[in-house]
Formats: sequence, structure tokens, C-alpha cells
Amino acid sequence: GYGRLSLKEQKDELSARRIEFFKGPYAADPEGVFCCGMAVSAVMTKAGQLFMWGQIKPTGDCWMYPRPFYELSNFKIHCISMGCTTGFVHVTNLRQPDKGLVVWGQKAIGELGIAPSNSAATARMNEHMAGKDIQGIAAMYGAALYIVDADAGLPSIEAPEDEEHVATAAKGAGSKRGAASKGGKSKKAKK
Repeated sequence: GYGRLSLKEQKDELSARRIEFFKGPYAADPEGVFCCGMAVSAVMTKAGQLFMWGQIKPTGDCWMYPRPFYELSNFKIHCISMGCTTGFVHVTNLRQPDKGLVVWGQKAIGELGIAPSNSAATARMNEHMAGKDIQGIAAMYGAALYIVDADAGLPSIEAPEDEEHVATAAKGAGSKRGAASKGGKSKKAKK
């Protein structure tokens, strides 16, 4: 559904098919950016234009065949990931050498990082990730993960080294499971 296969028809495909659009002047760059989300796909052509199809934004029609995504035309794209109803693209602005994270979509629990806004109908910069060198992005429902350069200046979270803390947490989880299994008789259908 949603045109995410880019075959101009709404049916399931049981074997691989070539997307005929990406030939000649629109040939995909084998070293470029490729992305498949739950309901959207994206490919970078050799000319540097990002083409997308499927359910691009939570509002609007589905794109049944590849179309240029002009909102990112002035950027060099480094990596991209699509969530359920969100998009994340690490870019460098071609007009000024600034790196940033472009986001859009309808957030579930704040994964866009553009608080206090609930969503972004058009692509916009995530101010918290401005200037950061992002190596990879993984978007999913309700979350987004970034692989960021260690020198990016982001806070780090250390794992607790206190063995007692870890043992207490494990014991608490075990006791809850034990209490649930001992708590009552299972209900089975009487014969």
C-alpha cells in the first residue's frame, strides 16, 4: 500500500522487480543514499537529487511513483532514515558549510526533537543537532537513534558500575515475575 513499491499500482509483489524510473538521466547513484521506511522509500540519483515515493508526510496524498523532494535541493545529503510517520536527513547546506539534521512528520513521543511543536508538515532543522557530525540515523515508531561523532559535545550517559544496584534491579524484576506466576490459578475451560 501507499505506493511504497513505486510500481504505480496497489498490489503485493512476490518477487523482485526493477523500478523502471531509475534509468538514463535518473539513474540511481550506487554509492548514494537509499532508504526504505514503513510507508516511504527514497533514492539519491547520480545528479544529487533525492527522489521519494509512498506516504511522504502524514498529511497529503501518497506518491505512487518517484518524485523529487525539492525541500532538500540546496543540501548535500549524508544519511537518511524514515520512521513510521517521520523523516530524518543529515545534511550539509550547499550555501554555507553548516551541517544539520532536517526532520519532518508527525511525532509520536518527541522523536523529532523540535519541542514544543507536535509535528512538522514541512522539512525543518532540528536545532539541537546543528553542527553535529552524524554518522548514521535509525528511525522507528516513537524513537530516533543517531550515531554521532564522539567529539560532538553531546552529554554521555555512563552505565552504573554499582553491582548492588544491578543486582537489586534484577531481583526486583525476578520477584515480579515470580509473584505473577504464583499469584493465582490459571483459568482453563472446564470439560
